[in-house]
Amino acid sequence: MGLLYDTNEKITAIAEKAVEINMGDDENPQIELVNSETGELLTAEFKKLNLKKSNIMLSLAKEIKNLKAKENALKAESESFSSRAKSAESKRKQFEYIIRKYGYGETFEDGQAIIKWRKSPEKVEILNEDDIPREYGKESKFSPDITRIKQALKAGEIVKGCVLTRNDDCLIIK
Repeated sequence: MGLLYDTNEKITAIAEKAVEINMGDDENPQIELVNSETGELLTAEFKKLNLKKSNIMLSLAKEIKNLKAKENALKAESESFSSRAKSAESKRKQFEYIIRKYGYGETFEDGQAIIKWRKSPEKVEILNEDDIPREYGKESKFSPDITRIKQALKAGEIVKGCVLTRNDDCLIIK
């Protein structure tokens, strides 16, 4: 991104290396800005440039404006990427839906893509917890023992208040 305002590169370079240090002591702190690489006072470095104080301050102000513009542009780009990512996700989900709808259970493969299906694990869906016999609960406060209920349902037993269900099979695209 190009700069909106012309600034003095030497002033910018000095300002970028500035760090605060305490030149005094705990009772009489004297905070100064120094060059983090050389330890030289910033005021001394600025004096070496032989520029008016107003030129230095205005150059820094213009650099701030340039940085604000860059910051705003980067934020806008980030929002654009976020919007594009949401759009891509929506399209991906739509394409997956089409494959699920018209290719369910079939395997397809070429040199660039493979479509397979994996059965999702069975799970117990509690329809009404109050109907579940206590023998299918855990100790203390009653809570359904999903493992025991699942075993019973798979063995063909009827457990009142429960059914064995399966989520959509997992679509695998490689």
